[in-house]
Amino acid sequence: LADGNLDLENRASTSGNDPSGNPVSDLSDDPNDPVDGDGDRGDTSDDDGDPDDPTSLIIPAMAVEKTAVGIPTTASSGTPGNLDVTYHLVIRNTGNDDLTNLSLIEDIASQFGGAFVRIVGTPAIVNSTATDDPEISVDFNGETDPEIFDNAGGNTNRLRAREAVTVEMVVETNPSSPTAIFVNGLLANSAVGSSNAVDTGRLLFDTSDDTDEGTNSDPNGDGSPDDPTLVALTLELSGTVYVDTNGNGVQDPGEVG
Repeated sequence: LADGNLDLENRASTSGNDPSGNPVSDLSDDPNDPVDGDGDRGDTSDDDGDPDDPTSLIIPAMAVEKTAVGIPTTASSGTPGNLDVTYHLVIRNTGNDDLTNLSLIEDIASQFGGAFVRIVGTPAIVNSTATDDPEISVDFNGETDPEIFDNAGGNTNRLRAREAVTVEMVVETNPSSPTAIFVNGLLANSAVGSSNAVDTGRLLFDTSDDTDEGTNSDPNGDGSPDDPTLVALTLELSGTVYVDTNGNGVQDPGEVG
C-alpha cells in the first residue's frame, strides 16, 4: 500500500520472550529515515522509545506515448499535395519518485527525410495533471532544434506519481518527395523523453510507444514497449465522380457520374 506521498512502505515485526518469560516485540526501523518516528502517527500502541519508521520503496519510472490524431489533412500552407499530420505526445510518471527537468526530443527531419517540411506553429500542452507544467520551447523546429521543452533560465517542471502532460504538435509533410523515408509505405517516427528523479537521483530515458499500434515491441529490452508511430500519407476522398462535359465544375443533368 502507498502512503499519502504514494511511497510504497513496508515494516517487519518480531516477537519473543525475554529470559524471564515476558513477551517482547518490536517493529522494524528504517535507519536511513532521519525522522525516527515511534510507530504510526496517531497510534501509541508501540510508543516504546524505539524508532519504528517504515521502510519506503521508491521506484523511479517514466513512459512516453505518441499517437497520430485522426487522419492527415490538406496542408494549412496551401502547398499542393502537402499534408498536415497532428500528433499527441504524452510524458507520464509511472513510478513514485517525482520527476523534474523533463525533456522531449523530436528529431522528425532525420526520420522523415524529404517528407518533413516544417512544424506548423508551436506545439502546445492540451492536457495536464502536472504539479508544474513544462514550458514549450519557441525554438523547437523538429530539425536543428529537436527539444520541445524549455528548461533554460528559471523554467521549472515537476511530475509527481501518476501525473502526465500531453503535447499536441502538427507537422507538414510532402508525400511525393523523392527523398522521403517510408517504412512499408508508412511514415515512422519515435520521440525520446528524459527526466531527473528527485529522491533517487536517477536520470531516466524512454522511447515513445504508439499505444494505438497494438504490437508492443520492445527493441531496447527495457520492459517498456517502444513501437514507432506509423502514419499513412493519404486523404479520404468523398463526393461524386462524373464527366463534366461542359467544364463548368457542376454535375449537370445528362452528365454521367
